[in-house]
Amino acid sequence: MKHKFLFLLLFMMSGVSLFSQRNISKVNVLFGPFFKMYHVSQEMKLGDRISVETTVKARPPHSFHSGGLGVINTDSVPYDPFSSMRMFALGNVTEFRIYGKDKGALHGFYFGPYFSYTYFKLKSDPVPGKFHDSNGVEYDADVTQTVSIGITGVGLEIGVQGFIKNKVAFDWTILGVGLGVFKLKTNIDATNTSNNFDFRNYTDDINKATFGIEKIIPFNKTIDTTSVSMVARAPWPLIETGLSIGFAY
Repeated sequence: MKHKFLFLLLFMMSGVSLFSQRNISKVNVLFGPFFKMYHVSQEMKLGDRISVETTVKARPPHSFHSGGLGVINTDSVPYDPFSSMRMFALGNVTEFRIYGKDKGALHGFYFGPYFSYTYFKLKSDPVPGKFHDSNGVEYDADVTQTVSIGITGVGLEIGVQGFIKNKVAFDWTILGVGLGVFKLKTNIDATNTSNNFDFRNYTDDINKATFGIEKIIPFNKTIDTTSVSMVARAPWPLIETGLSIGFAY
């Protein structure tokens, strides 16, 4: 009887150890790497059925060809400042997960809310330009264009997480949907300018310049001496999915 009790106690202890993880460190292996967007996640157990996970997403700066995506039309003349550019991205997804009663936190099916923020930045090479004011006076300037995109939002997701030998975790975010705000900001900056160069002398030309999406997303323009800023905001749908592999401890 004593041996049976000891065996039962050891069995129960082994059962507890199977579900003793409190932290999981993960990397994304599906979808993110295909877009050179790398994910590193940390999930921490908060209660019997609840955990929190935060993911840092980053795309290192690298050359990127727009394929005509950044063409601007001025008096019907196309101009693409992003034929060769540098792109950088950074983001975060923070999730609160609720797991099933049977397996508890970190194991099996989960659902819960999430917060997401992603920031993209694209920057063109400087382009030498010549400008003429209303009196025909010519000015020189090197023009650089920067486009930044920020997407912030919240949503709900479902997924499932399993283990191999109680250490290697596989986390499949089946689907996350939500709603966010899309903010597009573009800056045109002039450097190495001639004396008395002033973008405000070309207000009419700047207002004629279009991205082709103004009817959908109107822009607010601000014109300064050596810079032009254009900002637009619009609702934006969010979709999250992916597969991560991690180590539990």
